[in-house]
Amino acid sequence: MIRLDRERLREITGLQQRGAQVRWFKRHFGVELPCDQAGPILTEQAFEALANKRCGIFAGAEGVQSARPRVHPRSR
Repeated sequence: MIRLDRERLREITGLQQRGAQVRWFKRHFGVELPCDQAGPILTEQAFEALANKRCGIFAGAEGVQSARPRVHPRSR
């Protein structure tokens, strides 16, 4: 996996400073990204997963059966 480079992070956040980018991800996605001298540590796949989750799209949800509430018919 390859992490996002500075240019891609700037495209996503609209910000150039590392600290501001980290705060942007906290504000918009509720996650605290680890950061080093090169900037926030995030892969393209992780970013896509965060964006999909925020939009209500869950990867790998096909075929997953979730418990459904029982529906009781009304008696008249």
